[in-house]
Amino acid sequence: MKKKILKSALIASIFFVVGLAVYPFFQGLPAGKGIILKNYNISENNDFFHVRAEYPQFAGVSRAFDSEIKDLVKQKIAEFKKSSNDSWRARRETALPGETVPTAPEAPFDFIAYWDHDRLDDRYVSLIMKIYYFSGAAHGTEELYTFNYDLKNRREINIMDLMGSEENLQKVSKLVKPKVAANLDPTGSWGDGGTEEMLEEGTAPTLENYKNFTFNQDSLTIYFQKYQVAPGASGSQKVVLYRSELKDSGISLNWPE
Repeated sequence: MKKKILKSALIASIFFVVGLAVYPFFQGLPAGKGIILKNYNISENNDFFHVRAEYPQFAGVSRAFDSEIKDLVKQKIAEFKKSSNDSWRARRETALPGETVPTAPEAPFDFIAYWDHDRLDDRYVSLIMKIYYFSGAAHGTEELYTFNYDLKNRREINIMDLMGSEENLQKVSKLVKPKVAANLDPTGSWGDGGTEEMLEEGTAPTLENYKNFTFNQDSLTIYFQKYQVAPGASGSQKVVLYRSELKDSGISLNWPE
């Protein structure tokens, strides 16, 4: 148990360092004309938890859009704390006769959340929230959530707003599957019947499979959650589709200018 905790804590620390590397950039992020960005931070340190989270809030978007981002982070922190407490309680309750289990883990459980953006100007907001936490299980949890907003029309953007039709979604799916396969092949993490089935199902042209995306003037990035297209060891996946590539493939999307 000790080794697992220390290993996961090390992974989380690496993940956090990556987050810190981008953090100063966002603190000084030059907001687009007409956009006001505030970056909120949550930090909590004790013997049981290390929580490091940041999330953005914007002027010019709907209150519901800002709330979606804020509520997601706070909900995930609450779930992390409950899961950690439940996990450690179970650890204490299943202790072997004569075994002493401390009241808190030797290495505090970690929660890390930070965000990145693809587009942030006076016309569109397109960002991804990346969340990692370890709450005492065999492995840490990695989750991705994207948020896209049209400032001019004050509305959220979903994948079908860009695709325009089911036919385009099907064409994009055919482009995406081999790209994901190419990403996975060097790791040797797919190729048998089970993983091929995961890839097939995870990249199928459904709204659920393609709901996580970001965009800018030149590209569309599709994100796939951990376990969506491959075994957990492969982690989350992403595919970047360039505007010129889509055009060459005969796919004309409703591209946000």
